Amino acid sequence: MKYFFILFFSCVFFLSHSQTLVMNEVSNGPSGNMEYVEFVVVDTNIVYNCVGITNPPCIDIRGWIFDDNSGYHGPGGVAAGCIRFSNDPFWSCIPVGTIILLYNNLDPNTSLPPDDLSMIDGNCKIVAPVSNTTLFESNLTTPGAFACSYPGAGWTVGGNWNTTLLANTGDCARIVNLAGCEVFSVCWGTVNTNTLIFMSGNASQRVFFFSNTLSNTPTNNANWVNGTTNAPNQQTPGAPNNPANANWINGMNNYCSLIQPLIVTSTIAVGSCPCSASASVSPAGSLPPFTYTWSPAPGSGQGTSNAGGLCTGSYSCFVQSAITKCTETVVLNVSNNNTFSTTASNTGTLCAGGTIQLNTPSASSYTWSGPGGFTSSLQNPTISSATPTMSGTYSVQVSAGTCSAQATTSLTVNALPTVTISNSGPVCAGNNIVINGAGTGTFNWSGPNSFTSSTQNNTIAAIPSNAGSYSLTVTGANSCTIMASTNVIINALPIVSASVSSACVGSTLLLTSSGGNVYLWSGPNSFTSASQNPSINNISLLNGGVYSVSVTSSNNCVSSTTILATIDPIPLASASGTNVCVGNILNLTASGGNNYLWSGPNGFTNTSQNVIINPAALINSGIYTVVVSNNNCSNTATVNISIDALPIVTANANNLNLCADSSCLFYANGGINYSWSGPSGYSSTSQNPIIPNLSESNEGLYIVTAVDAKGCSNSSNLYLTVDQCRCTPFIPEGFSPNNDGAHDTFSITCIEGRKTKVEIFNRWGNLVFKDDNYNNNWTGKINSGILLMGDDLPSGTYYYIIKIDDEERTRTGFITLWR
Repeated sequence: MKYFFILFFSCVFFLSHSQTLVMNEVSNGPSGNMEYVEFVVVDTNIVYNCVGITNPPCIDIRGWIFDDNSGYHGPGGVAAGCIRFSNDPFWSCIPVGTIILLYNNLDPNTSLPPDDLSMIDGNCKIVAPVSNTTLFESNLTTPGAFACSYPGAGWTVGGNWNTTLLANTGDCARIVNLAGCEVFSVCWGTVNTNTLIFMSGNASQRVFFFSNTLSNTPTNNANWVNGTTNAPNQQTPGAPNNPANANWINGMNNYCSLIQPLIVTSTIAVGSCPCSASASVSPAGSLPPFTYTWSPAPGSGQGTSNAGGLCTGSYSCFVQSAITKCTETVVLNVSNNNTFSTTASNTGTLCAGGTIQLNTPSASSYTWSGPGGFTSSLQNPTISSATPTMSGTYSVQVSAGTCSAQATTSLTVNALPTVTISNSGPVCAGNNIVINGAGTGTFNWSGPNSFTSSTQNNTIAAIPSNAGSYSLTVTGANSCTIMASTNVIINALPIVSASVSSACVGSTLLLTSSGGNVYLWSGPNSFTSASQNPSINNISLLNGGVYSVSVTSSNNCVSSTTILATIDPIPLASASGTNVCVGNILNLTASGGNNYLWSGPNGFTNTSQNVIINPAALINSGIYTVVVSNNNCSNTATVNISIDALPIVTANANNLNLCADSSCLFYANGGINYSWSGPSGYSSTSQNPIIPNLSESNEGLYIVTAVDAKGCSNSSNLYLTVDQCRCTPFIPEGFSPNNDGAHDTFSITCIEGRKTKVEIFNRWGNLVFKDDNYNNNWTGKINSGILLMGDDLPSGTYYYIIKIDDEERTRTGFITLWR
């Protein structure tokens, strides 16, 4: 067995050899350019020689490149050129676990050890300045900003650290393989693109090192420490960084010593009771740590060098070095004193979901194990909710004192038959519903309304009493049963209500409904609507008729109903009335309907078709509106009525106490037409009539009625007294000879039958009129003096001299003439 594995790994070494470098420490130095980088030679696929005493295996690192950021990790810290290990045979076989330290000899770090350029001193360490012309080459060509972009030509002897200067603000230290591709990088600061190991912040006076804190994985960022060059023991150029780092490095090369072949020794302890023996193995040589595999599995200690609970028989232990993969197998023959035994039993075959009952006789302790990782320390354990995966053999190890024994028992858990169940619901009342079952075996249905059936699929009437849970029990060939249920939902039809408003032609017809979520209306004149409460504007008689609404509930059930809409015509309303004078009768008339409602000025209302207002007053003037209605439809009409005020009539006379034989001059105002009446059948249509030669028969009440331009009339009166006396003449203060029928002559009362001399003078003293027997006939014309005879005198004030023959005195004064 040993030689077989040696031959196998030797073949693998020659077929799949691969090599690499990883970084272990990068320092930007305490000042200036005191920079260095530390590599460790590793190979995860390397094969160790498991025969005889050997050196650690080595790898060829010729042509591998060291560089700073090329732009692949960001724009910062790009130095022109790069450095590589030369093709010197020195680099052709570097043992794994070797530390290689490269430094800037132009500004060496004060913590550096002496140069070490030998591989025969046995310390697995190389300390070399990059300017060495034998071991290093440089290239001034700056590679492209890609993962694989390094030049194959242009290399010259001797390295130049200026091609790899590390910028404090942001840069990378990189390892590049023979294909020109990056395999490892440590970056910091502003250079943060495509990074493997990244340290934030400025790198001035900083050192970054692999600490092996979490694992032996240098590509895990959490295993790296951002240290300072000023702290003691944080810069360790050419040496491990800490004990964990040293164990990782030395584990590859046996602390830089020869590797001994793997040798395994063993010991056996006989058990005093059945299965109580123990055994142990002790490896030596090769490289630790070691793995252990026991076969068959022991009662305890699998994976360790010590196995316990071994029964009588042959056991093998396979030992392997985790580093070198070298193996050794040891065979051990174990014996026990078999004086203690036990038994195991169970309840037998059962169906999935049942309970497994395990039993064993009484002892001191119990250790059960079985399928699916089952374990228990109970004497008689139970396993509920059994599944078919629990079928198989169950083993129990019991102990009494220092002895133990084992026993097994087997059982079978039959699978339940498969079953699925469904229904075609929810459905609406009045339809049918189908319940479906699927599975292997026989069927037995039960459900609401005492429903039973052995048919796989069933059709049921969709009535409310059939709603509810239906159960299907399926019995398989192994007599195991399973039940499933389905809930049948039978939705009630929506209870629909609908109504329509009374409507008139030209108004809005309102349709309302309730009972669901979705509504669909149809009706006369091609009407359709999806609104719950639609309205139709400006309706006509064509909109009258039967409307139907279909209502869908939230469960998609549908009911419908109909309503009748009656459309009434609008009445043809009319209103009329005539203007009247105050005190007369106002008649208002209306037509077009059955009902009437009048409203008008001063809060007027009336429900008669034809209205009489008697007597009419000024407050009755204004707009009268009548609402004419037939059924629920109405229309309005208006009429504008004017109530005209009566004229204000005034009546007067030149004197109401006159002597017989004198003349009375009546005056009236307030109208355009006049009618006088008085004693002895007196009448006149003049505005200002004259009664000459008064006698006692003329005494009495005189009434004047005046009619204005609107035809309204009013009256006024005065009482005239006639005495048998000589009256006193009355001389007016003025007159207006303009032919308007009022005061057109200069009239003096009480001169009838008396000779009267009248002289009229203008403002300059010129005589303009003279009459020795004046008879109230002067109309303002000239008949004397130096002016033209017959001309009209102008308006103005004139002086008069009047002499009545039966009076001693002469009357003088002023009179005003108005044109």
